[in-house]
Amino acid sequence: MLDQELGVAPLEETTQLYNTIKENRLAAPAGQPPAATAVSTSNAALALAPVLPPASAPASAVDRDPPLVGRTAEWGALLGAYRAIGADGRLVVLEGEAGIGKTRLADAALQLLRGQATVTLVARCYEGELNLAYGPFVEALRAALGHTPETVARVAALAPHWLSEAARLLPELHTLRPDLPPPPPSDSPGAQSRFFEAVRQVLLAVLSQPAPPGQPARPGALLIDDAHWIDEASLDLLTYLVRRLRGQPVCLLVTWRGEQVPAGHRLRHLLAEALRAGLADNIPLGRLTLAAVTELASAMMPSDTATQQSAGLVARLYRETEGLPYFVVEYLASLAQAAESGASEAWVAPGGVRHLLEARLAPVDEAAQQLLHTAAVIGRSFELDTLQAASGRSDEETVAGLEALIGAGLVHEAPAPGPAARSGATDRPDPTYDFDHEKLRSLVYEQTSQARRRLLHRRVAEALSARARHWPGARAGALASQVAQHYQLAGHDREAAEYFQLAGEHARALYANGDALAHYHSALALGHPAPAALHEAIGDLQTLQGDYTAALSSYAAATTGLGPDASTTTRAGLAHKLGNVYQRRGDWELAESHFAEAMAALDGGSAAGA
Repeated sequence: MLDQELGVAPLEETTQLYNTIKENRLAAPAGQPPAATAVSTSNAALALAPVLPPASAPASAVDRDPPLVGRTAEWGALLGAYRAIGADGRLVVLEGEAGIGKTRLADAALQLLRGQATVTLVARCYEGELNLAYGPFVEALRAALGHTPETVARVAALAPHWLSEAARLLPELHTLRPDLPPPPPSDSPGAQSRFFEAVRQVLLAVLSQPAPPGQPARPGALLIDDAHWIDEASLDLLTYLVRRLRGQPVCLLVTWRGEQVPAGHRLRHLLAEALRAGLADNIPLGRLTLAAVTELASAMMPSDTATQQSAGLVARLYRETEGLPYFVVEYLASLAQAAESGASEAWVAPGGVRHLLEARLAPVDEAAQQLLHTAAVIGRSFELDTLQAASGRSDEETVAGLEALIGAGLVHEAPAPGPAARSGATDRPDPTYDFDHEKLRSLVYEQTSQARRRLLHRRVAEALSARARHWPGARAGALASQVAQHYQLAGHDREAAEYFQLAGEHARALYANGDALAHYHSALALGHPAPAALHEAIGDLQTLQGDYTAALSSYAAATTGLGPDASTTTRAGLAHKLGNVYQRRGDWELAESHFAEAMAALDGGSAAGA
């Protein structure tokens, strides 16, 4: 039934149980005759068996991933959505509040698929990277390129023109195919569509795999986690992918916080569009019931503690957390630590998770605390070299401090990229770490004094900019927005303005026009020394977006800001752009006036004719 209905093989434990029953070696439960040992084979039990772990008490609750409880309906809907994928792909959205368990459920699904030799990709979005164009897709594809030689071979077999376009985003593709032709100009007709299609072709090549003999191919899955923090350029690309699911058997699994994706949000429109086309499923996640919290507590707490305090513990646990899974797990971890250490008081003072997180931070020594504060300034995800440079600690101190933080469960080490992803000068092979939760990082950041924050932001900006100087332009440009934000938070407006301009140029080259506008405006607000050029660049993007009134204001500001040394070509160019905008609006007389002004600004009749 597992094979016919789900297309999956049983777990090793299931197989062992099958053989035990088949050989009549299964002992009868206490108080029941042997006939009562029959095993149910209902669809619901079989659907849950491959992923939900047994609720047995661990030796140490802190070192164990919590089991999935209270998610029978959601898990069935998720498996059903994946099984519904045929010739056409599917968008599956897991929606709920912060800490509800969206990522936990999605990761469990991907773990099940990976166990069946299905290709999966993970693209995570972070709050501090809203201005990092295509950041989630870059990290996911870069990790995929180092996964297996077969994956690399499928990507390398793509047509050269697709790889050439995709190399704008992934320069390391040149290491796979050094003979790639140069891409067409970025301002040619249809350039953005070609770029999106090239990235789509690379994604499809990664997610596709040969079918086993006599069996259909299993659809690959791409998880986009915390999509409420997705940057605008990545959202444009996601929209492009969803609208082309027909004929492409892939699963796009997306998680987001419902409260951060209101009714008018683009993600809502995208989901509604896919639902109307019959290519989407929306699976909302609710809070745990008292029964589910009881099951979770029984699984995570040491057996003696659960027995002695079960009634009072679960009642207070449910009251304190109101069934929010993340809070339940955090409270249980704290209670387990207290039980293991023999502490007399297992509960922190009422006040919610903030108090709990402060209690988890308390045992960390001074050196590790300094590293933790530095990491909180860098962001949710951070790299070893950046952490060391910004903290000022030695190699040994940094590694020892990180090991202490990992041991305390405050941070964890991300999987290292494979060899294919590490080939070439554009790689970043340094170990990468991540906070256990964003709320934890936020709390540490809040506890850092304002003076130290500014100092650390400056050090982080200097460390990132130093690394960027050793990278090619594409990778260096991708870091520019992060460097700019750190300089701004450090109070170094001049440096921040320069890097915001670089970030705008990088985003503009990748057709992330919304991000580019935001970067240019930030550079202006921080007093960039060349405001006329920024106003002109802003006007160009506003013209592309059809915001002609704003474009006219920007071009006028650029003209006003020209210095006395500005060339006649520059003045003529601005006049010509003003004429183009007026022409698009149908203001023929004003258009003709500015075209004439542009010609008059040039030198001589032949130049005017040109």
